[in-house]
Amino acid sequence: MKHSRLYTAMICFLIGVAMLAGSCSSGNQQKQNTDFEKGVVIPKVNCLTDESISYSLYLPSYYDDTKKYPVIFAFDAHAKGIVPVELFKEQAEKYGYILVGSNNSQNGLSSETTLHFYEVMSDDVLGRFSIDKNRVYTAGFSGGSRVASSVAIFKGGITGVIGCSAGFPALTQPISFRFDYIGFVGDEDMNYLEMVTLQDALQQAGYRHHLVVFKGIHDWPPKKRVDEAFIWMEANAMKDKKRPTDAKFVADIIDRWYKEALALEKGNNKPAAFEKVQNIIGFFDGLSDMKIYTKKLNELGASEEVAADLKRRNESSQKELALQTQYIKALNEKSAAWWRDEIRVLNQKAEDTVNDLDRGMFKRLLGYLSLAAYSNANGLLNAGQLEPAARFIELYSIIDPQNNEHAYLAACLYAKKDQPDKAFASLEQALELGFTDFSRFENDTVLARLKGDTRYFDILQKLR
Repeated sequence: MKHSRLYTAMICFLIGVAMLAGSCSSGNQQKQNTDFEKGVVIPKVNCLTDESISYSLYLPSYYDDTKKYPVIFAFDAHAKGIVPVELFKEQAEKYGYILVGSNNSQNGLSSETTLHFYEVMSDDVLGRFSIDKNRVYTAGFSGGSRVASSVAIFKGGITGVIGCSAGFPALTQPISFRFDYIGFVGDEDMNYLEMVTLQDALQQAGYRHHLVVFKGIHDWPPKKRVDEAFIWMEANAMKDKKRPTDAKFVADIIDRWYKEALALEKGNNKPAAFEKVQNIIGFFDGLSDMKIYTKKLNELGASEEVAADLKRRNESSQKELALQTQYIKALNEKSAAWWRDEIRVLNQKAEDTVNDLDRGMFKRLLGYLSLAAYSNANGLLNAGQLEPAARFIELYSIIDPQNNEHAYLAACLYAKKDQPDKAFASLEQALELGFTDFSRFENDTVLARLKGDTRYFDILQKLR
């Protein structure tokens, strides 16, 4: 798995923001070429002004050019636009959204490049389809989540962002545009702390925000949790008068969630019940009377169980942050032998620890170290600092031995060192570990220097 860049602090974001969102990219094209099949995922639509830029598309089965539809522009970390479109299509059909997934945006590209992809794609979609320009959303996973946020932050015209497993890009100035934000992160995701910290920053800055934590690792959210993003967007659109209020829709969800909260409370899980009632108020305050739910929230919040749970979570976060700091220092100072012992201990703790919070923390630390090792190795390799890069590639292989990326980076290192035998051995290892990215290998300018060797074409054939 190719990792995204490390998250950087966004202190400047906390400075006051006031300017309302600007208008989104306006398509001046006449509506044309709209004869697309409805109710099915179309893997590739080439943009009219630049056919090298394309997107995956989903139109609701009842799409009609005479009506306006909200749209979600989605960005996968690996330029697989079909992934988020497939993930969101059931809700898009249910709630009436157009889905657009970029086939170009991926990790490792500059922000200028990814924003250009969005501009071309956005103009194409606005030119072809009937879009409600007051309801334009972005979504993304990992590095794609930073792209989704970047569009809202730097381009404007975005109503809301669905950020999955990564937060904002590095910021050097206050944000001028307003948008809603709903985040998703796995409880074993190395970016878990980043996503929690982002919610605190959004709260202080006065943004509407929500975070969904699911059982899982660094990935798009599971299908069963996606509906929460659409409920969030629909509820906020009602509050902002961007769509008519649907009293039955609101009442049905509140009733379902409150019954779930009461069942959790009855089952002696007051912290989970507290969170569920919080969600009712956060999603629907302003659309329904909240007196009953505010009273229940205060009642649950005063319980010893909820107070103790909050304390444990805060202590766990502080402990994790301290360990991250120690380990980053150790990456630059400790030997490979030290890291072999430390990773063995961390893996043992991740397997044997009974406490859910600590077990999740140890697994997140392993992911965090994998990401840090990759980022250092890749950065040094690109900078031509081959010996320091070699050290971090070795550490990467120790920290995350089942990740094919360390073997691929090793192949690039040996190619740069003009050691083809070692390069091809590393490529074979990458394939054994599950490397399947034919396009990346074929277009890799570093590995292109191996093309004079017949083994290069053997690798190509295996990837095919």
